[in-house]
Amino acid sequence: MILYYYGVRLGRASIVENAWQWLGRVLERRQWRLKPWPGPLVRWFFGELDDSEILVEGCGTSSMENALKAARMDVLTRRHLIEFCFHRGVRAVREGEWSQSQEFFERAMLLQNTLVDLVWYLAKLEASLASRTNG
Repeated sequence: MILYYYGVRLGRASIVENAWQWLGRVLERRQWRLKPWPGPLVRWFFGELDDSEILVEGCGTSSMENALKAARMDVLTRRHLIEFCFHRGVRAVREGEWSQSQEFFERAMLLQNTLVDLVWYLAKLEASLASRTNG
């Protein structure tokens, strides 16, 4: 999914397509690997899960408000929510929904990152870039 992000960010359709194909092969295998996290993210990526369903998978609740509360209390839930918000922001960028992408990147960035996680740092960068563009 990071490859997909790079393709979207760089505006390179070939990279987006490569990521789509690779993730599609992962999805086709349907092995046990898609049950634990980040497997649900792949299923969400292909539309098998909607936003509320991925929140249930990663945070134990279908509401963003409750997911944010849970993420403040649990490190693993926080990591899942950071990853979801980041990838949801990438989807919004791809769809040209700039204000929505900024909102998701900022949500990810504002969750205190207790782990060294590439996605958190990318979300922080994207939120900063979006605020310069929209501000």
